[in-house]
Amino acid sequence: LGTKNGLIVFDRRTEKYRHYHPAPHLTDGLKAISINDIFHDRSGVTWIASSHGALERVSRYGRKFKLYRRSHDSGGDAVSLSSNRIVTIFEDSRGILWLGTQGKGLNEYNRKTGMIKHYRHSKSNPGSISEDNIYAISEAPTGTLWLGTHEKGLNKMDMESGTITRYPRGEPKKGKSTAGPCSNNITALLATSPTTLWIGSYEGLSILDIPSRVFTTYRHEPGKPGSISQDLIFCQDGDRIPGKR
Repeated sequence: LGTKNGLIVFDRRTEKYRHYHPAPHLTDGLKAISINDIFHDRSGVTWIASSHGALERVSRYGRKFKLYRRSHDSGGDAVSLSSNRIVTIFEDSRGILWLGTQGKGLNEYNRKTGMIKHYRHSKSNPGSISEDNIYAISEAPTGTLWLGTHEKGLNKMDMESGTITRYPRGEPKKGKSTAGPCSNNITALLATSPTTLWIGSYEGLSILDIPSRVFTTYRHEPGKPGSISQDLIFCQDGDRIPGKR
């Protein structure tokens, strides 16, 4: 469990909690203060993203922490993170870690080579990410990477070329739009099949039918029990509409 003052680990066998408070004076202690994301990769490694400690790798038994930070002397080279403010972590089908940052774009971390590639917004390049605040990441089974930004909508990345297709907020007609999702403020993404992407936002839920590029929007409707309970969607799990019964 990530908190604003360290990490809490719940042992389901003993039903007890173990607290890890920030210990910057210890070489292998937790550095994170406010934890934004906790991610367990396919090899069993746990990663922690924070706004004050960058990226941390947790040992198998949760007793040691290894810190990855931006090197101020790197000049943006390929072995340094672009930012110490990591918002979200995602592992793709190839085992690559993707790190969304606050204000410094997207990082592609190849753990086998130790190389890190940076993707940044460029005003002169419409094929770049639409902004440098990346708050959500998901991969469709077809190998397409989807990115949710804080204020500039949805991005689709071709992972071979790194080229981005941008989907800003659309104006849904009767709940449907071919222009984009219901909000530019994307908070959660979940690709559940080669044809379906769920998009959580500040203004409701959009479901993208990928082949037709049609976005269907669900919002809270006062007095209608079958609508979602509120429009602010932070996380999603499976083929369910959060708050809808």
